[in-house]
Amino acid sequence: MDYYLFVDTIGRIIDICGILAIVFGIFLSLIFFVLAAFKTTDITPSYQILRRNLGRTIIIGLELLIAGDIIRSIAVPPSFTNIGILAIIVLIRAFLTIQIEKDTDSLLFGRKLKSK
Repeated sequence: MDYYLFVDTIGRIIDICGILAIVFGIFLSLIFFVLAAFKTTDITPSYQILRRNLGRTIIIGLELLIAGDIIRSIAVPPSFTNIGILAIIVLIRAFLTIQIEKDTDSLLFGRKLKSK
C-alpha cells in the first residue's frame, strides 16, 4: 500500500470517528434531556445539562476532526496553499472549540449566560 494512501485513509477514519462522536453524543444528550425533563416541572436544569452535554460532544468531535485534518495533511506534498488551508481550518475549529468550552464551563460552574 502506498504511504500517502495509507495516511490519507487513517485521516479519513479519524474524521468518521469525529462525525460519529458528534452524532452519537447528540443522540445521547437528547435522551438524557428527555429523561431529566420528565422528572421535574422546571426544565431549566435539564436544559443546562443538555447544553453542557452537547458542548462537550461537539468539542470532542471537533478535536477528532482537527486530528484527521492534520494527519491527512501529511499525505499530500507540502505547499503554501495546502498549509494555508489546513491552518485556516484548524484555526476555525480551534476557535469554535474555545467558544463552546467557555459556554460549557459557564454552565458547569453555575454562571448565568449573557443573553443577547
